[in-house]
Amino acid sequence: MKHWLTLVAILTLTACHKAEPIQISQAWVRAPAPGQVVAAAYMQIESNQAMVLSEVSSEVAQICEIHSMKLDQGIMRMRMLPQLPIPAQQSIVLAPGKTHIMLIDLNRELAVGQQVPLTLQFTRPDGSMIERKLNLPVKAE
Repeated sequence: MKHWLTLVAILTLTACHKAEPIQISQAWVRAPAPGQVVAAAYMQIESNQAMVLSEVSSEVAQICEIHSMKLDQGIMRMRMLPQLPIPAQQSIVLAPGKTHIMLIDLNRELAVGQQVPLTLQFTRPDGSMIERKLNLPVKAE
């Protein structure tokens, strides 16, 4: 009986976790150097269904953009992406030197230990939207 109850509890927790369409983990913002007006945000995004990260906003920046980085003939090139596809059942990692979110024209300095509010807007294939509001810690990494 005890093992059966444990199994039911595990299955219930798993079902609840799977019901959440988007999981965001390991989210943080790199502390900019003093006087800089840009910062970058990183995280891991996983979805149980295909969708697109279509918009990013934050009250600490005038502009938020999704950027990709690619080494091209020995030169690191960064470009803005209009959106970021999130495939079903896959993990997308936004990391230094790779795809990331740029916070541009910061309206205040960001210091290690502070929290940065960030809103992510996801669009499903049927056009419906999912919004996630996060508070990302500022780190010196």
